[in-house]
This record gives sequence, structure tokens and C-alpha cells, in this order.
Amino acid sequence: MLRTLNISRNPIVLPLSGGVRGGIALLVPLLTFVLTSCSDFAEKQLTQISGQTMGTYYRISLVADDDIEEEQLKAAIENVLDQVNRQMSTYQQDSEITSFNQSNSTQWFSVSSDFAVVTAKAKQIYEQTQGRFDPTLGPLIDLWSFGADKKPVKTPSESEITQVAELFGGNKLDVRLDPAALKKSITDLRLDLSAIAKGFAVDKLAQLLETYQITNFLVDIGGELSARGRNLDGQLWRVGIEKPDPALNESIQQVVSITHKSIATSGSYRNFFEEDGVRYSHIIDPLTFRPIEHKLVSVSVIADDCMSADGYATALMVLGPEYGYEFALQYGLAVYMIEKQGDEFIVKTTPQMKPYME
Repeated sequence: MLRTLNISRNPIVLPLSGGVRGGIALLVPLLTFVLTSCSDFAEKQLTQISGQTMGTYYRISLVADDDIEEEQLKAAIENVLDQVNRQMSTYQQDSEITSFNQSNSTQWFSVSSDFAVVTAKAKQIYEQTQGRFDPTLGPLIDLWSFGADKKPVKTPSESEITQVAELFGGNKLDVRLDPAALKKSITDLRLDLSAIAKGFAVDKLAQLLETYQITNFLVDIGGELSARGRNLDGQLWRVGIEKPDPALNESIQQVVSITHKSIATSGSYRNFFEEDGVRYSHIIDPLTFRPIEHKLVSVSVIADDCMSADGYATALMVLGPEYGYEFALQYGLAVYMIEKQGDEFIVKTTPQMKPYME
């Protein structure tokens, strides 16, 4: 008999949403349900280790022997999470990303290898999307009142938009992997890896568990997920994607089964403000300088690594239902899109997603 082990809010982070709250992410809650069975798996048992990080929760479900040292493993897990925060949290004044953002230098700025790797991936998606995924969009996000500075909610004027338009752009950022360093071409450029760093942290925890020779686990940081092996009944890990309508009380739209894969979801239907009867999404399009206006409300991406799933889910939300779907086909992405048309939800999937669907 199936039962719900974890009911977890799936906060999706957008470089297009600006800030970071208590860690790496300003959260946009979507719901993801992790479903597992409760029969036995040889002589193993299901263990859960959880805590708080990056402004949200982390939860690790693992199938292992009963002699696992949970306290030792939890300490190692939190050490990894602390390290990612020290590298990429814009809320930590002593983090690498804060130091880079505060620097007025336009010369190469030395950073850790992990920080460079994540930035390089963000820059790659920026180039693939022709600038629609932009990890330097902070000034525009702040202007639209979705940043971390808690500005009063308001619609900016055209002149205000024009003033900040020159302060961002992924083309103003260079990345070098060896030796690891970043370089900006304007002194005011700010980097925000919120749409991708949480997924990277999931990957780092998966790597950690593998060093402990744990082969069956599900890592979950605020709804960004990575699975290995099998759950307690020997079956694949089952993850539910929420129907994007808060009025439906956490209803599941689709269940997918994964192993040795990661999944991330991005959406627009929870974080917004309204002014004069107009709803403004927190997802900003760098091409128009304004919140997205299309009807795509949720995108889930399955990929080999969670960093990629995280970044591409956000990118597709910006691109929208038509261009986003074409992009997903071009790059062979496993994608589950939900578009709202009137009172109905229309689902579109790429062929690569279908093998994971039940």
C-alpha cells in the first residue's frame, strides 16, 4: 500500500526573482509530493535526516543498514550546505558572491572551483537562451519590488527601467574555470545564482552520500530533488508534481518515477503582486524588462544533475509555452509544462519526459 512519506513545499528560485532569504533563495512555493511504499527492502530501513538551510528545509530519505551513524552523517551534510552558502549566498556578508558583488574591480576575481562551475553553467544557459535566463538581473528585479531589499510594491516607470537597463547583462560577466575566477566588465554588475545554486547543493549532497557508500536515497532541498537507487520497496522513487492552483488544496497533477535523475519545478502562480487590477509575476523577462505575460504557469525538468534541472526550469518559464517547448526539443530536455487557458490546465510534455510518467 502506498503512503505519502514527505509532503514538501517546492520553492523554486529564480535569478529572475532577485533575492535570497536566510540563505541562497527567495522562495516561490510550489508543492512536490514524494511518494514511497512501506514494504521491506531486504534488511534495510528507511532513514530520514532533515534540517533547515537556504531559507527552506532539507530532507534526505535513504535506504540503508540500521547501523548508519546518523549524527555523523548529518554533521557532514550540514557542513556541505554551509560551504555552499559561504560560496553563493547573497545574504551572507562574508560569502564569495557578496565579495564579488561588492568589488569595484574589473579584473579577474579569484573564487572557489565550485562557485566558478555554477557560474559557468548559469552563463551557458544565458547564452543558450540568448539572454532570457540572466543571473545578473538583480537591479531590475529590485525595481519591480521582488528583490531582497523589501522595496514597497509598485510598478516602475519607463524612465526608472531605462536607468537600470545598463546595470545587468550576462554578456558583462566572464568565467574562468582554471584557475577559478570571475570578471565583470562594469563595476556595478551583481551576480545572483538563486535559480541554480540550490540545485547544485542537491548535487553536492548526492555526491556526499555516495562517498558514504549509500546507494539508495532521495535528496530534497526545498523541493529540488535528486534520486539514486530505489526506495524501501525496491521500486523507483515516485515524485508528484502539483496541479498549479492553490484552491485545489495541494492536488497532484502528475506522478513521475525517477532514479539516478534529478527534478526541479519552476512556476509563476504563487509569487506576484497586483496593482490597479493587473497581476505582475515575480518572473521577469530580460528581453521586455517586465514580468512575463504568457500563460505558462509551471515547468518541471528532469535531468542528470539537479543544477541543470533547476536552471532550465527557470529558463523555460521565461521563454514561455511556445519558445520554451521549442527550446526543450532543441536541447533534448525532459520537460512537463502546464499552461493555464481560462479555467483549464493544458499539459504539454517533450518525448523525453514520457518514460518517467505513470
